[in-house]
Order: sequence, then C-alpha cells, then structure tokens
Amino acid sequence: MGVIAGWLAQVISFIMIVFFVRAIVSWLFVFGVRNEILTQINQALSAITEPILAPIRRYVPAAGGLDLSFLVVVFGLMFIRSVLLKIT
Repeated sequence: MGVIAGWLAQVISFIMIVFFVRAIVSWLFVFGVRNEILTQINQALSAITEPILAPIRRYVPAAGGLDLSFLVVVFGLMFIRSVLLKIT
C-alpha cells in the first residue's frame, strides 16, 4: 500500500506543477505577452486541467474576476498528497 500511495503522491505533485504552469501562462496573457507557442502551450494546459476545474467552477463562484476554483483544486490536491505521504 505504501508504494502505491507514494506513486499517487508523485502523480499529484506533477498535476500541481501543471496547474501552476497554467497559472503562470495565464498571467503572461494578462500582461500582454502573446505568441503562437505560448498560445499552443495554453491550449494544451487547458485541455489537461479543465476537466478538473470545470466541476469545481459550478460550485465556487469567481470573486472579482479571480478564479477561486484553481485555489480549491490546488489546496485539495495538497491535502490529498499530505495524507498519501503519511501512509508511506
């Protein structure tokens, strides 16, 4: 059980990195940095993260244009990861 929990914790760490990269890319768009490669990266990251974020957005409203579903997902992943690491 410990090996599986450790592996799942690693997967969750990778998913969290993907979420943070998506956040950074979206901030680049806010500051006006736009090019073809960045647009393709953004589309790929959106395709990966949107299935996780979309259900959360139904229940967590945006506050002043800030997407709080991102924070809910990241904190949830951090909690699950810490529980998995205690199992190992």
